[in-house]
Amino acid sequence: MESFSVVSSFLSMLFTLALILGLLFAAVYFLKRFFPDSTLRFSDNKIINIVSTRYINRKNSILIVEILGKVVVIGASENQLSYLTEISEENALKRIAALKAGGAPPFVSIKKNKLFNKIKLLLGGSFRKEK
Repeated sequence: MESFSVVSSFLSMLFTLALILGLLFAAVYFLKRFFPDSTLRFSDNKIINIVSTRYINRKNSILIVEILGKVVVIGASENQLSYLTEISEENALKRIAALKAGGAPPFVSIKKNKLFNKIKLLLGGSFRKEK
């Protein structure tokens, strides 16, 4: 009978793992090098941007999507997508742009400022007057 060596089995396993990882990294390197415009890389130049998603229930949602400068509302269910409407009102587009930039919509920030000033005045602070 052959004797079993733990050390030789462990070294064999490490060598095989290193070989597999090396092949994986080589494959990724060559894919990035020879296919630079593929979908392997993430790009900031998106033609289609999902601005917001609101889930109605587990399988249905409403999406606000910007496609080539147009903002459309799409309903998504488990089996289909449905075009609902296009948003073309200037005020709504400004609020969407503010949300997309990471800020709060203009009407929310105005309400917060007025409420904040009222709270400060009630607490006795000397702050600017409301208009």
